[in-house]
This record gives sequence, C-alpha cells and structure tokens, in this order.
Amino acid sequence: MSPLACLTPIHWSYTTQYFKTHNIAQKLLYTQPLLKKFSTVTLYNKSKLITRAYLPQTSYSTKTSPKGSRKYTVAALISLVSATAIYYYYSKYFADSNAYKRNFATLHPFIFNKFQLVSRDNVTHDTILLRFEVLAFDKSQSETINKIIEAGIWTIDIKDHFMQTFRSYTPINYELSLTKNSNEKSKPQFFDIIVKRYPHGNVSKFIHEIPKGQTVEIRAPCVTFPYFLNKKTNIGMIAGGTGIAPMFQLANRILTSQTPENLQTCITIVYGSKTSKDVYLKKEIDSLVEKYPNRLKVLYLIENSATADNTNIKFSSVENFDLLNHKNDLLVGRPDLPLLKKIMPNPDSSSLVVVSGPDVMMSAISGEKTPDGRQGQISGILGELGYNNQNVFKL
Repeated sequence: MSPLACLTPIHWSYTTQYFKTHNIAQKLLYTQPLLKKFSTVTLYNKSKLITRAYLPQTSYSTKTSPKGSRKYTVAALISLVSATAIYYYYSKYFADSNAYKRNFATLHPFIFNKFQLVSRDNVTHDTILLRFEVLAFDKSQSETINKIIEAGIWTIDIKDHFMQTFRSYTPINYELSLTKNSNEKSKPQFFDIIVKRYPHGNVSKFIHEIPKGQTVEIRAPCVTFPYFLNKKTNIGMIAGGTGIAPMFQLANRILTSQTPENLQTCITIVYGSKTSKDVYLKKEIDSLVEKYPNRLKVLYLIENSATADNTNIKFSSVENFDLLNHKNDLLVGRPDLPLLKKIMPNPDSSSLVVVSGPDVMMSAISGEKTPDGRQGQISGILGELGYNNQNVFKL
C-alpha cells in the first residue's frame, strides 16, 4: 500500500488540480519509467545503461504561478501529509511483519532497505570506516544490480530517517556474489565506506552517531561513472579529501582485472590533502603500487609540511620531483598547471582524467558540475591544457 493510496476523493480533487496547475503530470513522465526498469543515455559515452544516476534533469520555472495556485498548493501539501500519516499508521500496525524480514539487508537500486552496521573503526579524528552486511539481492532487480556494478564506479545512498534526506558514498571495498553455487559455502557479503564528519553535514553527523549493531536505511547500487563501457589506455586521477574513495574503487578494479583491455591500462593518481592526517587509504594505495609498479604511479600532496604529526614522514618540494623515481612520500604543494601538464596523460582519445574532491578544488582543476548534476564545460587548469568533455569526467 502506498501513501497516495490513502488519499480520499476530496484529497484527490485538490491534488489533481495542483498537478494540472503546475504542469507536474508532464514532469512525472520523466520519472515514471524509474518505477519499473528504465534505460537512459549516459553523459560519458552515449551508451545505454540501466541506472537511476542519469535521470534527465528538468529545469523548474520560477515564474509566478497562475492565480489561485497557492490554495491548491496548501491543499495538496495537507493531502500528502495526511496520506503519509495514514500510511505510516497502517505500516506500523497492520503491515505484514514478514515483509521487513524479507527485505532486510537486501540490495535494491530503487528502494531503501535496512542494513546492519557490523563493524566501525576510526580512521582519523573526524573520519570512520564502516562495514555493512549484505544478506540478499532483490531477485527482480538482479540483472540491474549486476549491470550497475559491472559498468563502473558505483555508490550507495544512506538515508537519515530523522531528516528524510540521504547522501551518496562510494564503497572502497566489497564482497558481493550475485551468482551463488549451491554446493559452495557462502562467504560473508559486505561493503565498506569511509565517512568524514562535516560541521554542517546532517547526514554525516547522523552516520557518525550510528553504533555497531544498529541498522540504517540504504539504497544500492547506483552507478556514477560507467567507465567500463568505454575503457581507456591512460588514466589520470585527481582527488582531494574523501574524493579518493571512488578513485581507489576504480583503480583497484582496473588493476586487479584479468581482462586483456584492462591489463594494458596505466594509472596516475594525484591526491591532495590539507594535512598528513587527512591522507586516507594510503596503506591500501601503496599496496597497489607495490603489486603494479609499472602501471600505477601515485603523487601525494599536502598543503603545508608544518602540519606533519609523524616525524618519519618525508617531505620534499613538488617542483623537483621525478614521477618515475618517486617513492610515495608526501610532497608539499598543490596540483597546479605545470605539475598536471607534466604528469597527466595527453588529452587524446586514448586518455581520460577523472576529478573528484571539494568544490573549491573542482572549480580550480576542471570546473564544477552544473546545478542539475550535469558535467558542464571543462574549465580551470584542465581546460587551459586543452582537455574537453571527451577526456574528462567529474565525480
């Protein structure tokens, strides 16, 4: 039973009039395929991919509404609030209790289900590593889930049920088996994420207060970058802060893949942080460098060596560094134009540069995405170096 099913005839009359007045019926045609299994065109390579990440965006008009629309607006809001209250009461006292058990810890790309937090570790003073257990996959969406995960970088949505909002996080590690052999002993299935607590981030505060053993509502997976639909030979990655999470997921998958196309791919990562304490996943990244020294090069940058809290950390100037002989030490400096020109792949059809980080960094490196989530034009340092939308992707 859905909230709209609880609307009375008089509720429907106001709600219908509100939809007509604001031309919402036409806008809902965009989202109606989402209720089933829809296919849209990605912005990366014009290939069709089943996902909700690339739902067409509609620019809503800010012009004055028709006369009398305010009355319908208030009535519609009252109707929807009433319907939601009735739906909540129904769900709490009359819904099938087995539904909760069936959907517990079940991956579904379009529906939030409850997942249990099975481990929680501190990474820094304001960042934690969380592991959520996965028990099942929604059978009706197994094909969709498989395609999303295989396509490229994927994320999960965690809902703050108090504020009724959510935020996306990229798993840095996961164990998911969509096809199980009945004779095999099933391995524990999970995904790990890192979450930094921000002063004004409601969802991050909510997540940091979740104790081990508690459940949280999660919707997953969602593809954010379908890289594997259009592979490249040379990849540059520019990350800042927790923006290293999607870079690590993609680099790890490319390097550990045994497909012929991925075996030829070389990756260069430029990872900037404010302090040495804010360098996330360094141990994991360095481990990849040791395994694939000829295919992965990493440059760690911090803004100021005075922030070092570890006397064993070596600092040197970025001006004199040699990428080929670099030993994964922390360098003092920022990813400026001369540095990126020196180490990023040339802007041609065989190369790709992926950018992920804070808005200030994005603006300086590649330009931010548009307010509706589209890629927008390539500007900043990469724009000056001749890159365009064909060889740059913003996360």
